[in-house]
Amino acid sequence: MKRIWTVAAGRNGQSDAEWGEVGVAARTVAGAHAVTQVGEIMWLVDTDSATADATAAALAPFGADLIRSARTVYEERDYAEADLIGVTGIDLSLDPPFVRNAARAYRVDPPCPVCGHHDAFDRTPRRPVRIDEAMLDEPAPDGSRPGPYGWELVNLPDGALMMSLRLVALFRDAGIAGVVTEPVQGARGTSTRMAVLRATVDVLMPCPRHTQIDGPPSCPACGTTHGSVDGSTWLPGSAVGGAEIVSRHPHRRAMIAVSPRAYRLLEGVSGTRRGEPLRVCND
Repeated sequence: MKRIWTVAAGRNGQSDAEWGEVGVAARTVAGAHAVTQVGEIMWLVDTDSATADATAAALAPFGADLIRSARTVYEERDYAEADLIGVTGIDLSLDPPFVRNAARAYRVDPPCPVCGHHDAFDRTPRRPVRIDEAMLDEPAPDGSRPGPYGWELVNLPDGALMMSLRLVALFRDAGIAGVVTEPVQGARGTSTRMAVLRATVDVLMPCPRHTQIDGPPSCPACGTTHGSVDGSTWLPGSAVGGAEIVSRHPHRRAMIAVSPRAYRLLEGVSGTRRGEPLRVCND
């Protein structure tokens, strides 16, 4: 894995000519790996930790709003060594809405009582979601098209992962531990195509001994990482146990990670998006 720093320069009243000069300066910064223009509102400069400060200093005289952030880019070796692999699905169109009863299906949670964090995943399901099943066979907003079985992994508004019943059967036939599903509603009652995957185990806190975090630690109540993980995220083996489907969210629906053998069943499946490779330690 490698660590990439991004310096975001946001437009702050610059004229078109001045804004163009910001772009020229961004492209000539020593050590810049990539420069991306986001419409007329922002320049993104990818660099490394050694030159992030110098990049920000070079752009500061132009008066842009500067924000520095870091992300980890994973390589195939990281996935080969992983004990669990994060997985998400395709995001389908919001217009018309894919989930037809979102306002009634979820109750918005209050902010975390410990750290105050709140995001879109903090919703408690009150009833099964009702989906527009026709959209499972239509192109996604990014232009990608579903496979012969339609979209088989789809993200829901609360971060939950909806999986085709064909894949659920494959998981169970393979003996994947911890396969629990919740029903989904279609136009004519319970869907015969999809279900929501729910983990039986949640692991909110990474191992503090093996996981290096720059900044504040993770919140023990909601699991939010307020700092930045440098290197691999390690989960305590005592918390994971033998589970092959794990959630890193209190509701056990969002932030799903699966064992490598479970992920192999998802490779090439329409909608599969590979996420963070996770390690499990003997704590």
